[in-house]
Amino acid sequence: MERIMNPLRITLMSPAAYRPLPNGTMGTIGWWKGFMPWGGLFHLSAVIRHYAKASAIPIDTTLVDEVIQRDLSHLDSITPDACDLLILTSVQGTGMPRAADIAALARSRGVPTIIGGPHAIMCNMGDVLRPGISVAAGEAEVLIPHILQDIPGNSGLKPEYGEGKFIASLLPLILDPQELRATLSRYVQPLAPVYFIARGCPFICSFCSVPVLAGSKVRVLETNSIIRALRVLVNAGIKWLMFPSDNFNKIPGIKDILRAIIEARLGIRFFVQCDAQIAHDEELVELLGRAGCFQMFVGVESLDRAVLESVHKRHNKPEQYAQIVRLCRKYGIKPHFSNIIGFPGQTPEQIEDHLVGLMELDPTFASFYVMTPEPGTPDWKTYTGKGLLTESDISLFDTSRLVWNQGIPPREMERILHRCYRRFHLRSMRRPSGFIGGAYSALMGFLGIHPMSSGIGPRVIDHADQYQALRRSTYGWDQLPLPVNRS
Repeated sequence: MERIMNPLRITLMSPAAYRPLPNGTMGTIGWWKGFMPWGGLFHLSAVIRHYAKASAIPIDTTLVDEVIQRDLSHLDSITPDACDLLILTSVQGTGMPRAADIAALARSRGVPTIIGGPHAIMCNMGDVLRPGISVAAGEAEVLIPHILQDIPGNSGLKPEYGEGKFIASLLPLILDPQELRATLSRYVQPLAPVYFIARGCPFICSFCSVPVLAGSKVRVLETNSIIRALRVLVNAGIKWLMFPSDNFNKIPGIKDILRAIIEARLGIRFFVQCDAQIAHDEELVELLGRAGCFQMFVGVESLDRAVLESVHKRHNKPEQYAQIVRLCRKYGIKPHFSNIIGFPGQTPEQIEDHLVGLMELDPTFASFYVMTPEPGTPDWKTYTGKGLLTESDISLFDTSRLVWNQGIPPREMERILHRCYRRFHLRSMRRPSGFIGGAYSALMGFLGIHPMSSGIGPRVIDHADQYQALRRSTYGWDQLPLPVNRS
């Protein structure tokens, strides 16, 4: 109990992912400025503060976003003298090899580690479960109370935490403005990610992980709690926000929430993600504009109805995409269309037709991703079951390259991807509202780098090979095996 009387020193770290380097090896890149911050760190920190206060457990948290680290000092500090518990959070499939290496390093120094995030929720984690390395396979709001009860010095950590994936009612969390400010300045798009408003997705797209991660029922925080939490950020001078809920237009009571934001005169500017059915609701688009929405991200994915049907995205109606652009422009919102290229059987000529059609629709911004099965999704089970995968390193499954036998040569697909970014955004730069964002995306296209996984000023901070001996002694393998879905 003596250890518990002192502050529990918890390091929350969002690991980067290993990337291919020009010399053919894999390494970790730290950026002088990353592209856009992930919100998992700030959200998890808020959850821990919430439960630690309720349990009267003193804590001292350190947040580390590895994407913007310029050296290895953040790993040097993972020692028993400075850290009682390391939590690796927001770990997606591509980041698992890096997370496993960091966990092995912490274990070798006697620091217990928990790996959490999307991959742990969706995939079997037996390949990394070792004494001293635990897994959190559910939402932080559900698992953190159990973890705090088992903190080092008390009963010890369980191998796996998964006592119910989803919390029934979202917590009234308050993000720490000081934590946000320390990180946001290091990003090209310094939007404060606000995860606590709503969670869940009612759709069943076969390539998407959101229903698996957040459930099919959309849960929403009570309106007064939302306004109170937003006011804390605004009073601290943080007014540019991102609401990462994947279907903002499907949040129960969203119009009343927006009216409350307007009434409160918060003066915020925010980015939202909506599904294509937003085309049917002009009143909601108007409210979004009045409340401060400056950009709307919509997963259009394809202009081909048959392709959308094949991936169970039947709620998208390509003939209504132009209406989304029209409504957004009418109410001062920049439409941002997300696109997938390289669907099964799709040819370079069909991708070209898609690009031409997209440019005719003329959204302000567009994102492009190569069709990639994601661990935990129905597509992952299908593609692995049919033996379609051509890569064995999960770090490469980042939607910027082909990792399965699609038919188009992988190098050609990469050229097509970067050409899409160049051509679309050189055109969108002609519109004043799209010049800065368009210039960045076009430049990344010329450099052959995916804008969403990049930044400014890259520096290689280490190489995957440096951890090979530790990896082998900890886990018994040289490369993390490809995962298996939990269900």
